[in-house]
Amino acid sequence: MPDVASLQQFEFFSNFTLYAGAKGIHRMISNVVILDHEGFDGNYTDFHEGDFVITNLLYAKDNPERILPSFSKLISIKVSAIAIKSIYYHELPKEVVELAEAHSLPIFFFDSVYIEDIILNIVDYLRSSEKNSYLENLVDTVIYTETPETALKQLLSHCCPDNRHYVSSLYLTNPSSKDKLSIQRTLNRKGLLGKQFIDSAADCFFLMYKKGVLMLYFSQDVQTSSEIMKKWRHILSVSNLSSGNYQIGVDDEMLPIRQIDIAIRRSIYTNRCCGQQGHPKAVYSSMHLRTLMLSLSENRYANAYLTDLCKEISSYDRQQNTRLMETLYAYAGCLFHIDKTAKKLTQHPNTIRYRLNKIKSILHCTNDFEFQMIVGLISETLN
Repeated sequence: MPDVASLQQFEFFSNFTLYAGAKGIHRMISNVVILDHEGFDGNYTDFHEGDFVITNLLYAKDNPERILPSFSKLISIKVSAIAIKSIYYHELPKEVVELAEAHSLPIFFFDSVYIEDIILNIVDYLRSSEKNSYLENLVDTVIYTETPETALKQLLSHCCPDNRHYVSSLYLTNPSSKDKLSIQRTLNRKGLLGKQFIDSAADCFFLMYKKGVLMLYFSQDVQTSSEIMKKWRHILSVSNLSSGNYQIGVDDEMLPIRQIDIAIRRSIYTNRCCGQQGHPKAVYSSMHLRTLMLSLSENRYANAYLTDLCKEISSYDRQQNTRLMETLYAYAGCLFHIDKTAKKLTQHPNTIRYRLNKIKSILHCTNDFEFQMIVGLISETLN
């Protein structure tokens, strides 16, 4: 379910001014309704928790004392927010503002936009959010369960055009943003979310997934890596996502559509590799074992095992006031070169050797191969 704050992605919201209740802007919206005659007769049976309420306060045009009891009733119902069109009122009585602040109920004033347009935008948004949530759950089922046959068929029926047999996946996030609203706003303006974008050059399905956007490009035939990347550049350009501070992981090796789960995982893991390496873009074919290591981060046993090892090292650091964990990550980042690690940490190489030997003893590693494997896994899956 979307929250009140997510409405800022729409153009109509630029005409809104938050008047009170700022702490409640993350209330969930379940519906959009109009407050009209209820202000006169006091019958609020058609209002429910999560309603985004729109009104022009006609019922209180010459009687401002009617506002407080009506808003009190809406607060008791737990509506998500109230938006007031600035026709009869441009401000509210002090006691109404205090009530809204006390209950963290967002109250907005707006003008220069039709109420009908707001309703249509929010209703469409709620429907698309519900569909996106359904598709997101399908993707989770497909990539995280052992036998996803039913979910796989359902996902393909929603996103794969007819006569398309191969798929490539791209996962795009915005590391500078704590949420996905900036990306969502861009795609909403183009009307692309949850839809098949089909033109003479590419067939692509767009889906908001976790904190980014998942794009699935479908083709009749297998294409080379260079052909796939050319298509992705076209898709990103047309969807206005080719520029910006985005982090992009691309599966540049096409798979049969029944392996769409693997294609999706490839792009997600490659995206995460971008973050670890500090690069804005990366392709799956250049990641080698990194994506395999990242897949272990979703394995409950592997995650618990590696976390326990880190706890042992961190515990030693706290007790002895050492910097073994820092050295471990630096050693992995320098591809197991002691001299480079020493330079990075401004230490003598012998100091690094001493620290690494101490880590080996804590982890009970019997040889260098085992040690480097564990260091690499910790660095890739837990960092």
